[in-house]
Amino acid sequence: MTFDYENFYCQQGASVRGPNANAGVRAVVEIPTTQPVSYWIGLSVIGGLWAQVGTSAGKQFYQVWRGGAKVSPNSSSNKKVGAGPHEFSIEYKNRTIWTLAIDGHPVTSYDMEGTAGSANFDALSEGCVDNQPVVLFRDFCFKVNGLWLPAQSASASHTSSVHPIGVAGHLQDATIAPVAFKLGKGIAVQPNGTQLW
Repeated sequence: MTFDYENFYCQQGASVRGPNANAGVRAVVEIPTTQPVSYWIGLSVIGGLWAQVGTSAGKQFYQVWRGGAKVSPNSSSNKKVGAGPHEFSIEYKNRTIWTLAIDGHPVTSYDMEGTAGSANFDALSEGCVDNQPVVLFRDFCFKVNGLWLPAQSASASHTSSVHPIGVAGHLQDATIAPVAFKLGKGIAVQPNGTQLW
């Protein structure tokens, strides 16, 4: 497996859609044994900041951004995230504080300068490698009125035309459950915006 440093920030995955003005998002990512890239979810808070939480090179991380500028401190951690299913979540707590967590354990709580999440969140793999393992992202939910509700739809999203990675949902492959998608080697590349479920 080779790593393409020139195109490290290529991203592939989905934009997941649900209710606007939600109180949080979550998804489960089936992390492969080999973790050559980052896997994460990201959410914009209405009138506030954008945050992401996930794993990079097998360790947990988070970042908070305003526009194109990172506002959070050093977000890396030495805490390992092993292979297997892991739940990533971003959830409103009180005032304008949101908690970013992995498997229900807070990675950080951060003042996101708002109290409601936008109707879309990102679920992505980041980094370009040859032979990227197939990864399952599943169980996408939005928190509304205290309940976790399934996401309404998702569409393909990638930022690299040089090394796009294939992605498929239930509409491309009936063996993939609704509210889930796979990406990686051997899966056909979908144009940006292609509905996955």
